[in-house]
Amino acid sequence: MYENNYDNTEPIVVQGFTVPTKAQPSASGYDVGKQDQPNASGEFHKGEIQPKLYKDVGFAIAFLLHLGGIVVVTTLYGSSVNSENEGSNNYMGVAACVGVSGTFSITLSTFALGWMMQFAEQVVKMALMFSIGTSLALGILGFMYGQMLIGLISFASAACGCCYAKLVWNRIPFAAANLNTALTGVRQNLGLAVVAYIFLAIAFVWSIWWSVAATGTMSVFGQGSLFLFFLSFYWTHQVIQVRTSKT
Repeated sequence: MYENNYDNTEPIVVQGFTVPTKAQPSASGYDVGKQDQPNASGEFHKGEIQPKLYKDVGFAIAFLLHLGGIVVVTTLYGSSVNSENEGSNNYMGVAACVGVSGTFSITLSTFALGWMMQFAEQVVKMALMFSIGTSLALGILGFMYGQMLIGLISFASAACGCCYAKLVWNRIPFAAANLNTALTGVRQNLGLAVVAYIFLAIAFVWSIWWSVAATGTMSVFGQGSLFLFFLSFYWTHQVIQVRTSKT
């Protein structure tokens, strides 16, 4: 009555290992290290709880020294721009620019989070289409203004984007399911959003501080120090981002 479409010549073999039905909490969380785990030969052995260690101590010290260097250059050269421009308060313009950008990013991020919670699959599709559309628009503008190389590269990027979208289009439901899973966790722990906004405020303060230090130092030493300040800006924001994700 029912047609069997499966090939019975090669049986499906499912391998696995048993785990405790209830994890035992310990002082540092759930003790998953003592579950039975098979080794390469299939034998079971007890795991060991790894001690908490400070890793990358050298980079941590270098990062703190770098922050100290930013404090020093801000103190020494932070007022040089104002003195060269007859006391005009240029830092207020920098602070206003960063403040407006930060407010816009907070608003956009909050709106995007709420929108993704409702339309996860559409977000993935829009991301693909937006990438292709941006490349096409840039290519058209390039040809309109006589920038042939920019136009050709942009159209080539749009073509690659179309090929990529065609390749992964049937995987969008799976990506949307993963996104929904992550957003469900966010929805159930909205308190983490408060922590994220706190670190975002720290990033804003750092951006203003960095702008003052970079502008003052470059007014004394020229554009040669710009690379080091860009490295400082990126490094600090990466540390803030990693700290936020680990929270």
